[in-house]
Amino acid sequence: MGVSFLKNYNVNVDTSSDEEKLRILFDYNKQVEFMSKRIKEEQINSEKDVRTWIDWIVDNVERPSDRTSAKIKRQEFAKQQGWF
Repeated sequence: MGVSFLKNYNVNVDTSSDEEKLRILFDYNKQVEFMSKRIKEEQINSEKDVRTWIDWIVDNVERPSDRTSAKIKRQEFAKQQGWF
């Protein structure tokens, strides 16, 4: 998923510097945006709704210390995008 993430923000994984890759990879807003778009795409192809995907990613991929706040932030972003 990291390669897809970088390509989404026009970073060439073969020719870009490590600094450029890390700048994009560690940009929290870009992470949230990318995950939200990915959730929406996956949600269209399955029975899971956007909230279920957000919860799953926070619990199984990100695993932050404050999962409740992380879920709320991501769900608010998805609402702003009109995804639910």
